[in-house]
Amino acid sequence: MLARRKIKKVHGFTVKKNLLKYRVLTMEEKELKAQRARVQEIRTNLPPFEYGRPGDVDENDKTPRESRKKIVLPDGEQYEGEWNMDTNQRDGRGY
Repeated sequence: MLARRKIKKVHGFTVKKNLLKYRVLTMEEKELKAQRARVQEIRTNLPPFEYGRPGDVDENDKTPRESRKKIVLPDGEQYEGEWNMDTNQRDGRGY
């Protein structure tokens, strides 16, 4: 319960009881748009991410990945980057 309260206080949205472990979040459309605007503002002010720094790569990781073009998810979010070819899930370098 404390974690759900903190998420609402810090981020402005609620997490349904017992679903925190599954990362299922609910947010009103107005709050969602405001949250996305904050994320975009943060992204524009960040320097480019540098891959390949010490500790970034697990040398024993043999996960087969492929890079894919940007997709738009049903909720309007976007992702461009690597996908795990075994699970067809977003995995690896991407944003």
